Amino acid sequence: MIPGFSAGGLGIKLPEPDFGLPAIAAAGFRAIDLRIRDLFESRTPARELRRRLDDVGLVPGTCQFPLDWRHETANEAELIRALPPYLEFAAEIGVVNFYTRVSESVPEGASADAIVRDHRRKITAIANALEEYGIGLALETVGVESFRNGQPALMASLAQVRDRLAVCFEDCPQLGLLVDAFHLHAAGESVEEALGPFASRVLGVHVADLPGPVRNLSEIIDHDRALPGFTGQVPVNRILAALRNAGCPERTPVIVETIRCPDPFTGASFETIVRNVFATLADAIG
Repeated sequence: MIPGFSAGGLGIKLPEPDFGLPAIAAAGFRAIDLRIRDLFESRTPARELRRRLDDVGLVPGTCQFPLDWRHETANEAELIRALPPYLEFAAEIGVVNFYTRVSESVPEGASADAIVRDHRRKITAIANALEEYGIGLALETVGVESFRNGQPALMASLAQVRDRLAVCFEDCPQLGLLVDAFHLHAAGESVEEALGPFASRVLGVHVADLPGPVRNLSEIIDHDRALPGFTGQVPVNRILAALRNAGCPERTPVIVETIRCPDPFTGASFETIVRNVFATLADAIG
C-alpha cells in the first residue's frame, strides 16, 4: 500500500496555482486524491495537470466518483450520457480508480429491495462505462450506526455490500471495495469479514481515529474523527497489517480522512499540515 494525500479528506483546500503538488511530493506521498468534478468544471487543463503530476512523481489516487447516482430520482440514462466528458478528463490525467458510497440504510417509506435493484442497475452501467476508459470503481459504505438516524440498515458493512451487490461483482471485474478503517471499526467488522475473497479487489483505503473515548460503538459520530494513532481506539495499524496479510494490492493508495481539519493543524501552513500528515500515515502503514 502506498501513502496518498487527500486535501478533501482533511477538510482543507489545495493551494493555487500549483495545487501544492511540490510540497505533497516532497513530504513523501506517492498519490493524490483529486476532485475530478471540481477540476473539470473549473476547466483545469488535463494535460498540464498530468505534466505537473509527472514532474513531481505523483499519480492520481482513488478519486471520488464525479456524479451523484444513488438517489432513485437520478435517471440512469442521463447519468451515463453525462459521464464521458468527466471520464475522458480523468483518463487523460491518469486516474485508474474511482470510489463511491452505496446506501447504508433504508429511508422512511422506501423499499430495501427497490433500492438494491436500483443500485445493481446503475452500478453495472457505471462500471461498464468506466471499463471503456480502463478505470475501476471501488464501493464504500458508512458503518456508523448513528449516521443512519434510526433507519434500518441496508448495506452498512462491506460484507453486506458484497452480498447485496454480488451480481455486480460477478459481472464487473473492474468493481472493487474501498476499505474505511473508521467505518470498519464502527461497524464491528473485521478485515476478514469485510473482504471475503475480495482482497485483491481493494482499490483504496481511508484511515482515521476516534478523538476521544466512547463507551460503545453506537456512540461514534461519523464526522468526529482524529488522525490515526491519536487515541488508538481505531486499530489502524492492525487493520492495515491485516489488509496487507490478506493480499491487498501493493499499489493501493491509503489516505487520511478526518473530514474536518484536525485541531492541531488549525492555522498551520499547508506545508506543515502535509509533513505532519505524512509522518502520521507512514507510521500507520509501517
